[in-house]
Amino acid sequence: MKIAFFIRSMTNGGAEKVAAQLTRIWSRLGHQTILLSELPEKPGEMEYECEYIAREFVGGDTKMLLGSFESLHRQYGFDAVVFNDAINNDWFRSVFDKVKSLGLRTVIVNHHTANNWMYGCCNTRELFMDDIFAQADAMVCVDRMWALWWKYRGVKAVFVQNPVSVEELGVESGGVVSGGVESGGVESGGVEECKRERVGALSLVRSVDEAVEKLRGKKRIVWIGRLGDALKRPEVAIEVFSKLVWELVSGGVEELPTLTMLGTCSKATEKRLRKLFTTLLSHPPSLIPHPSALLSFPGFVTNVGEYLAKADAHLFTSATEVTVPQVVLEAQAAGVETVAFDMPVLRGVVSGGVRSGGVRSGRVRSGGIEEKWRKVLAGEDVECDFDTPEVRQNLMDELHRSQQWFATYHLPELMAFRRMKMRISPRYLLRRLLEKIVFSARIVKSTKTL
Repeated sequence: MKIAFFIRSMTNGGAEKVAAQLTRIWSRLGHQTILLSELPEKPGEMEYECEYIAREFVGGDTKMLLGSFESLHRQYGFDAVVFNDAINNDWFRSVFDKVKSLGLRTVIVNHHTANNWMYGCCNTRELFMDDIFAQADAMVCVDRMWALWWKYRGVKAVFVQNPVSVEELGVESGGVVSGGVESGGVESGGVEECKRERVGALSLVRSVDEAVEKLRGKKRIVWIGRLGDALKRPEVAIEVFSKLVWELVSGGVEELPTLTMLGTCSKATEKRLRKLFTTLLSHPPSLIPHPSALLSFPGFVTNVGEYLAKADAHLFTSATEVTVPQVVLEAQAAGVETVAFDMPVLRGVVSGGVRSGGVRSGRVRSGGIEEKWRKVLAGEDVECDFDTPEVRQNLMDELHRSQQWFATYHLPELMAFRRMKMRISPRYLLRRLLEKIVFSARIVKSTKTL
């Protein structure tokens, strides 16, 4: 099968990384990928490596894109079209209608999670695109709760955990075991990737002090996530690290640990986090001559595995998640201990109760990802293994906790920012001026009438 894969770009974040891994999965299944990018490549920009037979730029304007799509379909004769998210809602509907008119199989990969839209991290219009999403042959969701949302809105949703590529992480691999059933409950027909014997432990903590205790003795700590996202709480990571450094310096330890924070990071965000770190350190500057040297911000990288291979610990500070986080699975696959703040979805990994994702017996479990994708692309039914009373209850508990956190911590900050933005917006100021002029005119008119 030839698959036309629509994707905005191959840079910037986790959705693109998963997309790159999907091209390799499809290749192993015997399919060929034609990568259709909305944005052109920029010289020198880092991109995830993916497997394709051709790569084409289709443009961002609807008219240009439709023309490109039709000519590319004639050139390559692809059998299915996979959309990596809705990419851009302004032209998505037009392209989707064209794809359906040609009788091609349509699949949408939705990388959002159920709590993303609560924080306004994604376009809320997608919440109510039932009329178009319901026409897709399948929507693959990486989050159980999101899959449930769409299933009950009439969309043919499938839950497939994000793939974790051991080879991509640079971890020694012992081969692939396919279709094996291990003691401990690997679903039949699944695929497991073998890795080095050491499996990363997962420790759950409830406070900064507990996190410091778990990280004591670790020299190289890594944090991975979106540094500008309040949900990921990079400030908490800085608080934990500063307290750890403070304790070590107080105890006369000369060799201090380092914290590497990976992820897209603006200069303003880096400056703010560095300032927070130096502020939280209560030691005189003479005791820590170069505190900023203990922190590093490499920015967006494609070689996360190389950083994990050198790390002694992975610090995970997200306030809430509704599916097993990709970075936790990657750290486990790389044999690195994760110190994470407690949340219901991670308790399942600790207890070994997570079917898709998690590590057991020295193997990374992929939960039958390749088998599910084979069925999705072939048009076969995929078992609805995300819709169970236990999963629904656990996810509703986590969703409730997410809402509480959002209302308590993030909403006040968001509203304060919006008020400030309105005050300095030229459009807002002009509107206020016009209102005052109209009000003054009415006062003058009323006075004359009297």
